[in-house]
Amino acid sequence: LIVDDGDLTSEPDEVVITVNGDVNAEETYVTPLATTLLGNYPNPFNPTTTIRFDVQENETATLTIFNIKGQIVEQKIFSAGVHDHEWNAADISSGVYFYRLKSQSYSRIQKMILLK
Repeated sequence: LIVDDGDLTSEPDEVVITVNGDVNAEETYVTPLATTLLGNYPNPFNPTTTIRFDVQENETATLTIFNIKGQIVEQKIFSAGVHDHEWNAADISSGVYFYRLKSQSYSRIQKMILLK
């Protein structure tokens, strides 16, 4: 496992994870304990970025992307699990965009920049 702090100029740290006991590949999926918006990468981007988030068990979450005027550009519903949603903005104008992850127990908004 390689971990970094999100700064492109920093060196990654290496972490070793040891699992004891029998591991069944069909049972290794873990549902997140909490719904969390982790951010997007790269940011700024052109033309695609990946928005990362978790949705806890027994919830659904709506990911909404807005332009600077507050108009909805894209909206999708996701079930429980770990998600990497790739947003392709090839047909969208350059500028600042916001994305919100909202579920029954969580709501957070973050900013991203599309540079063409």
